[in-house]
Amino acid sequence: MPVTIGRQLGSYEITALLGKGGMGEVYRARDTKLKREVAIKILPDEFSRDPSRVSRFQREAEVLASLNHPNIAAIYDLEETGETRFLGISWIRADGGGEVQSLLPGSNTPSSFSPDGTRLAYYSSNPGTGGDIWMLPLDVSDPDHPKQQKPEVFLNSPISENLPAFSPDGHWIAYRTSGESGEQALWVRRYPDTGARWQISTDAFITMWSRTAQ
Repeated sequence: MPVTIGRQLGSYEITALLGKGGMGEVYRARDTKLKREVAIKILPDEFSRDPSRVSRFQREAEVLASLNHPNIAAIYDLEETGETRFLGISWIRADGGGEVQSLLPGSNTPSSFSPDGTRLAYYSSNPGTGGDIWMLPLDVSDPDHPKQQKPEVFLNSPISENLPAFSPDGHWIAYRTSGESGEQALWVRRYPDTGARWQISTDAFITMWSRTAQ
């Protein structure tokens, strides 16, 4: 069932679309029970009928529940309403308050800022591959009102690439790939050089660097 603004999912009322990617859709919502703003990650309908996708969605929820880090969203719920499966997770404004600042169209999902704040790594839905990784240069001469420049493609290949994450020094990008059969892997590349790459893991759900980038 399509998700629309105003739809009720359990105790959550959908209020805005935050982003879409190859692995799901993220919405802003209102927790009507506890009176708080949250984010809702929804597993697409076509994936809800795939046992392997449902299993990975479950594992993602379990991984989030096991982590406690200021840069990782806290999980509140894993629910199913009808055929819709979704996660209820914490939502924290990046700019400290006020109205939402739109930097990307709804079909793109922001993932990681460069340490100096001049690049936003994001992944974009691609019907052919599932997702590609792009960079959005930002003019931050006015820090309160960053201005987007022309997007630059970082990775575009026959497989889906998503969840890019800058290293603390800004010289590396970690990202996840998803193959046709559903397998996922974690890779690292130098930035901005996109030549060599190193595979870190054959089973990846979250891309996150340690503070020392090691």
